Parts: sequence; structure tokens; C-alpha cells
Amino acid sequence: MKILDCELIQTADGSLKIPPQALRAYIWYCDKIGQEPLYRVWYDYIDDLCFGSDGDYSNAVKADTCFLSQREEFISHEKYGIPRINDINKSGYAGESLRSDREIIYEDLPILSKFKDKEVFIIGAGPSTSLIDLSQISADHIWVCNDFLKYKPTSELDVSLFYMSNTVQKHSDSYDYMKKNKKTICAFDVNVRRDFNLLQKYKEHFSERSFIYSLRLFTSAGSMPRLIALATLLGASKVLFVGMDGYPEKHYDEGKFDSVFEAGKKDIPTGLTYRSQCREYILFWDYMINDIGQNTSFVNLGKVYEHNLSKEVLPGVLSDFTF
Repeated sequence: MKILDCELIQTADGSLKIPPQALRAYIWYCDKIGQEPLYRVWYDYIDDLCFGSDGDYSNAVKADTCFLSQREEFISHEKYGIPRINDINKSGYAGESLRSDREIIYEDLPILSKFKDKEVFIIGAGPSTSLIDLSQISADHIWVCNDFLKYKPTSELDVSLFYMSNTVQKHSDSYDYMKKNKKTICAFDVNVRRDFNLLQKYKEHFSERSFIYSLRLFTSAGSMPRLIALATLLGASKVLFVGMDGYPEKHYDEGKFDSVFEAGKKDIPTGLTYRSQCREYILFWDYMINDIGQNTSFVNLGKVYEHNLSKEVLPGVLSDFTF
């Protein structure tokens, strides 16, 4: 079964179904990762290449992987693991004790337990957010990100968690929002550039509801996939999401995209293509459904948008693959 012109050609147990035209790409992929693949392998018919979860930042182009490292390396990794958190603590950040496994490292705040076995609704800035009535969505918790305060329908919601980029973290209205909304948690991914002084400021003023974390997953498609993974790893029973749509091919031709949260066009990062985006969405959902999210259900409210990529990927990733 093809998904966005890609097809699964090797399952996690090593069973192979390689089309003749994919053999050269498969051999090249094995050479690139330096071993026989341990995880599922996909073939992109358009770009004539193989990709999968054996790829990470050490052996693959960043646009072609969703992972910073392999599982067994993550916790001790100097750049992404506990040593990274320790470096932040040495800068003066008064962090809490950590919880960690092969997919996530985070400050063990008691308040985070409230997401376990609950429904979490995550809202991003993609076009689909403007196509539904957000006030009519029922969930135990609402998560938002970045410039949600600039969009009236999201700014009026009762928010449980606010994820901030480094840029948004610097805005005075973000800090003021946290002062005013005393039940909101603020979250900071440390695998993006951070101002350590600002991290410490938030920690000092909101110590029981501010935390840093590192995920092994790192996507180019913005913060939404990483928030979906975070909710899943914190034990959410259901994750509803909207505003994670991907960009149509014409946006890559223009190098610009629209954000519901902000006026004007924003730049698509260099090095990304429409095809690399397709591969990333397949890898992401393959990982969510088959690796970490087997006890979580996912509801794509963004499927109402014409160019929503998850509605193309999810049915294929969810279906059984038979050799």
C-alpha cells in the first residue's frame, strides 16, 4: 500500500518486500546507517530513496530523519541526553529531579501527572485551526504553542500547557500570561536554542509549573509533532489535534507558508522539500502508532483541511501490512 508515493518494504521483524527498482536505494540505505536495518524501512518512489527509524542525526540528512539519536544512545548522549540537562543546571537553572527513558528526559514535576490517562487537545497554527469551532471540542486539557495569544479564538481558551519557542519565551505577553493564568504549565524543549537566563526566570517565578525536557524525536515540521509525542509519553489516553497540516507543494515553490496565529507569510526553513516533508510525516506517524503510542488514540481534527497530510498518512500506518 502506497502512502504519499511511499511504501513500507521492511517490517520491524526483518521481513522484506523490496520492489526491484528499490533494491539499489535499499543497499545505499544500509550502507548509510552502517548495518542491516533494525526497524521498519520505507521506500520513496519519487525521490528513489529508502528511509526509516534507523536514521538519526549521526547518519542521515536532518531533513530525512525524525530522530536525534538511536534509543540506546539517547539518555547518555552529550548533546541531547542527561549531560545536556546537566549543562543547563550548571548555568544556574534550578532544575528538579529528572525522569528519563529511551525516548524522553524531563523534570519530574508532580503536576505533570494530571495528564496521565486523560484526553489532551493540542492546537497548532496550521490552516485547519481556523476551520473548526475550538470552543466546541471536548477534552480534559488544552495545550497550545508559540503565538497562540495573537489569535483570538485560542487566546480565550482555558489552557493547561503552553509550549514556548525561544523567540516567544522572550515576549513580555508570554510571561504576563503565565503570571495571570496560575494553572497553566509552561514547557521548554531544550533541543532548540534557548536563553538560559530566561529559562531561569520562568523557573524562579513558576517553579512548580515550569519544566524543561528533551525528546529523542525531533521533527522539522514545527512544534506540533513534538507536543503530540510529549502528551503521549506523559501518558495521555487520547490526543486530539488540529493545526498540524503540513504545507502544500506550491508553498515549497514559494518558500513561504501561512500561520493562523500570525499575519503575513513565514519562511519555510532551507533544506526542506515537499518530499522530505512527506517522508517526515510517515516516519512520525509510524513511530507514534507502532512504537510509543500503542496505548493512546489519536484524533486528527485537521482532516477538514484540503492539504492536511496526516489524513493521508494515518490510514495507511494504522492498517496491517501483510507480506
